[in-house]
Amino acid sequence: MASVSPEAAQAAPALISLQKQEHRRHELPFLQDEPAAALRPDHAARCPVVTPLELGTPEALIRLRLIAAFWPAWPQDTRRLWLNSQDISLAPRALAESDIAILPGGAVASRGPGEILVCDPTEAVALSWPEARALYATLRRRVDARHLLHVDAGIVQVDRLPRVPTAQAATIVQEAIRLPGRLTLPGPVLVRWCHRGAVAWPMAEAPALLALAASITSAAVSRGSMPVAAGDWHAPDAEARSLLLCSGIARQITRLLGDEIPDGLRLPITETCVNGDDSLARRMSAALAMLPACFDGDAAAWFGGPVNGWNRAAAYMYTASPSRVLLGAGDLPDPVAALHGLRAILEQSDALVLAEDGDVPHCGPVSLWDDTVLFLGRRLQPGDRFGVIIPAPATPVDFYALASRLAEHLGTIITAHAPCWGFCHRIGPDGTEAGNAAWFGMGAGLDEVDVLIGDLGLTG
Repeated sequence: MASVSPEAAQAAPALISLQKQEHRRHELPFLQDEPAAALRPDHAARCPVVTPLELGTPEALIRLRLIAAFWPAWPQDTRRLWLNSQDISLAPRALAESDIAILPGGAVASRGPGEILVCDPTEAVALSWPEARALYATLRRRVDARHLLHVDAGIVQVDRLPRVPTAQAATIVQEAIRLPGRLTLPGPVLVRWCHRGAVAWPMAEAPALLALAASITSAAVSRGSMPVAAGDWHAPDAEARSLLLCSGIARQITRLLGDEIPDGLRLPITETCVNGDDSLARRMSAALAMLPACFDGDAAAWFGGPVNGWNRAAAYMYTASPSRVLLGAGDLPDPVAALHGLRAILEQSDALVLAEDGDVPHCGPVSLWDDTVLFLGRRLQPGDRFGVIIPAPATPVDFYALASRLAEHLGTIITAHAPCWGFCHRIGPDGTEAGNAAWFGMGAGLDEVDVLIGDLGLTG
């Protein structure tokens, strides 16, 4: 137990008298950081120093008992100052059994007593259709594999994968070292099955924010259980994720504080954790966005596509073989000049161009290297869009690099979409981006999640 400062020791008797408790001074280590003066309204107004407060620890409970004694007498401004000075965190919920859970947003966690595993986005392995097909056949009936399918009623766990891949499915295998092809990663691996392809991520220990989210707000999936409906996990944006997180946070605070802390203090603490742009709920939501998702709200739609507004390109890509990817360009002042620019950058001899807008006959894509493509370009108006369809590059990183080059060279936003990996990202000529490239090794790793969220100013 930490020693008590002289100031704290001198203040302790007054606090003990107020609380009418028989604590000894050396049992009040929190007084080093929050002496008696810190409990007075005038001190809170002068010195709003941020102090860690981890709910669920004995130290936090003792501190909150003392604060509760002063709380009714404090004016609203002083209460707000004290709440804002607390860096509130929660202990994860203790888990008695092992299971698989769906997190808000559609990511997957493997949970057990003392361990929560999630996908590490920095180690993504993208598989071509031949590789994915061979792996699918191997894992279909493997006894140590756990398969998740999104059906109309929700997400279910099944003993084996269907013979034909469904639109949204994932598999967790405990030991991937002996799998065929390039997927020879040690330890557990999650495979997300995509349209004529797949992506695999090794599973590693979840950092604090993600472990908390997985323990208090996720929906468990087990063999023979009822499907987990989309309403329990589907969250297409940060606001929706935060709403799903709020109820779990409130329940966990009630578990941790119980009847020890009166509602007059517990409810404001809960409100601080769930409301505001810098709340704990927002921090957890931002952390969840860094995890690769496996499921979306529409069970019949392939994860990650088709991209809204690129209907002609999608109609071709989802029937073409081998797997194809889209580089969509729009808002071009001179479409013909842009096509000449593409010829200077692209090396793929089988690159195809398809008009998405404009007064263009509804015909199939034409070769970038054929003179017909220039006729196509002349039929387009400034601002019209066209898509370039090429075979899938070797890795998502290669695809991202190519899209970045095109955005810079053409001076327009490029939509990069790969159905075979569920990859969808938009890159602007000024460096602005939006999408899920971070799930494929181009973002933060699990060991950086908590630090990165703090650097963004999202403190609880």
